[in-house]
Amino acid sequence: MNARRAAVAAAGALLVTVVAGCGGTAKTGTPTAAATGTEARVPADARWVAPGGADANAGTKDAPWATIGASLAKLTPGQTLVVAAGTYQEHVSATVAGTAADPILVQAAPGAAPVIHPPDSDSVIEVGSGAGFVVFDGLTFEGARGASSTDIYVSGTAHDITFRNCVARGSARQGFFSERTTANVVVDGCTFAGNGGQGPDNLDHNLYVEGSGHQIVNNVIAGATNGYGIQVYPVAHDVAIINNTIVGNRAGIVVGSEEGGQTRNVTIANNIIAFSQRTGISPYWGDGVVGTGNVARNNVLFRNRGGDLDRSLPGLRYVANRIGDPKFVDRAAGDFRLRAGSAANGIAAPGLGPDTDRRGTSRSPSAPDAGAFEG
Repeated sequence: MNARRAAVAAAGALLVTVVAGCGGTAKTGTPTAAATGTEARVPADARWVAPGGADANAGTKDAPWATIGASLAKLTPGQTLVVAAGTYQEHVSATVAGTAADPILVQAAPGAAPVIHPPDSDSVIEVGSGAGFVVFDGLTFEGARGASSTDIYVSGTAHDITFRNCVARGSARQGFFSERTTANVVVDGCTFAGNGGQGPDNLDHNLYVEGSGHQIVNNVIAGATNGYGIQVYPVAHDVAIINNTIVGNRAGIVVGSEEGGQTRNVTIANNIIAFSQRTGISPYWGDGVVGTGNVARNNVLFRNRGGDLDRSLPGLRYVANRIGDPKFVDRAAGDFRLRAGSAANGIAAPGLGPDTDRRGTSRSPSAPDAGAFEG
């Protein structure tokens, strides 16, 4: 299997068994983990984009294209687009598709941390209908503006999309939003920080998840002080939220239904949820159907001021969660690695999450740690 096929195959297979089978906050610093250039090999036939290029160029390393959006439209299944260092002042629209056998890979150049920051747009990137089997690796999305803004927007019938090693920050509202018609979106090893604050009370979330088959793993999710770290609502099913570190948000995770719909078969496992202004994990059913098959297990919760686990409603089962101090190395500096004696040590359910943490460190096969960092 070549490098670009392996990149998508690994992401797509990450948690298939989980999805199919499961039914006064202290100041938090900006997470230190951030997207840095992927170490994946650059194929000889890769196309390139760089801030100093031109969209009329050949798209080679020596004659790169200039804008990511126009570059994406030129790709065909199996191709790789390498994004050179710099800031891209554009809104990116992606409707391109690879295939399961020949996915498209959009990756940061080795050692680079390219930033996409549109001058004035309600989304930084929109991956819409027609898009499928595309991986975005090592990119930073920042600065969405507007009444319904989000840095990463997955819409329409987009499917089999992966965001890996990314950063989403500084949106006026959401960091990530997926519509209920989307499927099989993987968010792996990313950092969501400081999104929201300009919308109505408690309605700006780091990740706002609708749709089916989504996998949210190995992420650091912090500083959404006007909403949830992760909101799965109002219609979603077969969603896996595994091995994330969720710190310093207004609230941690909510699973909910509304608008006559139902949210079901959501697995919340092996996460650390700490220092929320309100609850750690909670259900909410509104005027929707009470959820079924939803479970929160083997999570570590600590100092969530509104309560760690909300048991006031049915529809969300709690199993083997632990209340205790995760003992971060330096929370104020955004260093969420674990110190010795952490309540997260060895608590995670083996076999549910990824084999490695967000740094690529192997997880214990018998007693892994909760959260995005192993050890």
